[in-house]
Amino acid sequence: MPTVRRLVIVQFLAACAIAAAPATAAAQWTAVSLHPAGYSNSLGAGGTATQQAGSVDVGGGTLHAALWNGTSSWTDLHPAGATFSQCFAAAGSMQAGSIGVAGAEHAAVWSGTAASCVDLNPTGASFSRVWGMSSDTQVGFVANSTGLAKACMWQGSASSFVDLHPAGGTSFSIALGAGGGQQCGAVDFAGNLTMASVWTGTASSWVPLNPPGIPRAQAWATDGSTQVGRIWTTGLKEQAALWKGTAASYVDLDPPNTSSSAAFAVDGGEQVGRVNFPFQLYRASHWSGTASSWTDLHLALSNDYSSSEAFSIWHAGGRTYVFGTATNATLGRTEPILWWKLASTTYCTAKVNSLGCTPTFTMLGTPTATQSIPCFLYATNLYNLKNGTWIYGAGGRANLPFFGGTLCVASPLHYATVQSTNGSNPPKKDCTGSLGLDFPQFRDGLLGGHPAAFLKVPGTIVNCQFWARDPGFAPGTNAQLTTGLEFELGP
Repeated sequence: MPTVRRLVIVQFLAACAIAAAPATAAAQWTAVSLHPAGYSNSLGAGGTATQQAGSVDVGGGTLHAALWNGTSSWTDLHPAGATFSQCFAAAGSMQAGSIGVAGAEHAAVWSGTAASCVDLNPTGASFSRVWGMSSDTQVGFVANSTGLAKACMWQGSASSFVDLHPAGGTSFSIALGAGGGQQCGAVDFAGNLTMASVWTGTASSWVPLNPPGIPRAQAWATDGSTQVGRIWTTGLKEQAALWKGTAASYVDLDPPNTSSSAAFAVDGGEQVGRVNFPFQLYRASHWSGTASSWTDLHLALSNDYSSSEAFSIWHAGGRTYVFGTATNATLGRTEPILWWKLASTTYCTAKVNSLGCTPTFTMLGTPTATQSIPCFLYATNLYNLKNGTWIYGAGGRANLPFFGGTLCVASPLHYATVQSTNGSNPPKKDCTGSLGLDFPQFRDGLLGGHPAAFLKVPGTIVNCQFWARDPGFAPGTNAQLTTGLEFELGP
């Protein structure tokens, strides 16, 4: 491998290690901005398989509730006569948030059009807001003229209002999420004690979730069995949290060495939110139930973006989707961001080389058809100082005899330029060799090798493996081979 390219890969790996995170890269995650042209700022909040909801600044800081369907083309949900509108949640075919009415904020729900807006503010309430929803329930808070906020729920109309505020010395409460027949949020007591909370439709069903010794916590989302949110330690550090309906079930999702973290959504055993490390801004994040499963979704964004947060997650068509907001520092605006996980599978069998080592094949980063987001393909544990190359194609998988091993890529075959595995200097013979490929540079023709045109087509399924010489085997079998890797190209 040329020294410069080897150095780039080493530097990239080192940068990931500095983050001190258990899962350092947003491998096979890709993302697109849904920001509509001509507007200063827009925000992403809730999403489902068919829609994404949030807000667009239409000028002068005035927000209009917004609806997207996977592209930057949007539907303005702002109802006639409202001074502002904003969406915080989406479920099924509905959206929810709040609207400005005669100087007050009123909870509201939509079903896809501005004209469908329903004012949920109950009689006697000074203001209200929907923070979260399920397919048939909206949750949030109402407040009276004294400012006392009470957690509540609706089912599509102001008259369906249900007060969830528990009795017994509470100063305020708020519901933040709903799902699977549950509602969740936070209840505040005198003495600066805030309890993460879960309900099942009534004030009397309230269950506190704070683990022992934790003075403040909030539950932001529930799917009916799992709740996620954040706790504040006695040292006031914010940490992402997960529960299974009881305080005793608390799981700490905070990765090592963070400044703070929070989880805002849950679906199908996966959670999303944000994490930040010292001297960094928020980074959209994904978990699968443990702190060690943390994945940095921010790495799927270009360097234009300085911070990001994830507020919604769902699964559809075998894919995982995430929706949230990121700050585009280059353009000086916030933008709604849709992430999804690309298909990626290791398959086939590596050939053990003549020194007894099994070559490894790793992809670090996100392979895209057009973006310059870092993505490195590399093989290690190779016989040192031998020539090799990257073999790839778009014809699918193969399982064919090849140089005493297995060819994992179906024809027609394409090749990158030949490079040395480098490693230990002669006369030493060992497995310190490696091969690497900077995918976006190769795709764009900057490394030679006549890259195939399909590498610039989003959605292409690429199959590949590394091959290198191995003089320890007889002619005709004198090669070492990695496993195959199949991956999908993002946009």
